Amino acid sequence: MSNKMVIRFSKPLSVAAVSLSLIWLPTDKAIAFSFTKIADTSDGFSNFGLLPAINDQGTVAFFAISDEGDSGYFTGDGGGITPIADTQGIFDQFGQFPGAAINNTGTVVFFASLDGGEQGIFTSRDGIITTIADSSNSFQEFGQLPGINDQDTVVFQASLDTEEQGIFSSSGGLITPIVDSSDVFSSFASAPTINNNNLVAFRGFLDTGGEGVFTSNDGLITKIADSQGIFDFFGSSPTSNGEGTVAFFASLNEGEKGI
Repeated sequence: MSNKMVIRFSKPLSVAAVSLSLIWLPTDKAIAFSFTKIADTSDGFSNFGLLPAINDQGTVAFFAISDEGDSGYFTGDGGGITPIADTQGIFDQFGQFPGAAINNTGTVVFFASLDGGEQGIFTSRDGIITTIADSSNSFQEFGQLPGINDQDTVVFQASLDTEEQGIFSSSGGLITPIVDSSDVFSSFASAPTINNNNLVAFRGFLDTGGEGVFTSNDGLITKIADSQGIFDFFGSSPTSNGEGTVAFFASLNEGEKGI
């Protein structure tokens, strides 16, 4: 693995609020919003996960617990709810902080453990569950928040039977190592992301101490920001757009926090 790293701040840092895509600005005009109910506790659910995902078509993937106690992933667009995967079948549970990702073709990717004790990364599309990777082979444990792009390329964090850790991608049944802990990194956060140009963004922890936000594209690792400067620590799920601009949460050395 190449250890060539280049700090790149492509644009000035700014603070943004994600909820409802609302940026509060002084104005004398009222801002109108429309809300669509995807699911609530009147639909047979007792509780919901905190990490829903949405694609450009307005389809939302979410985790929920039913009134009967079963749990699983579902999709909805305000016109109906579709089960994706639940504990009534082969799955036992979906992790401590369940959260799926959904792309613009409607493929949902998620972490789950199986009734037999193994765990893995899975996708669901048109009712078909596909195993991306599981612990029956060389993988031991998986990060619980995989990512996916519109080409159905999946990215995930995992530890191996050799005790090494890494970020891996999967496309067309082929698993490719992106970066691992055999070089400058000691470990990785559990929520890498991938854009439609196959740029992978991730949070990594260094052998020399400290941590940072990094990207990988065609084998080249680029350092976006690290804890050697103004930043203290970072959120686990940096993300990038089609132009390669990376957004991330971080805490500053002075104690402030921002995006």
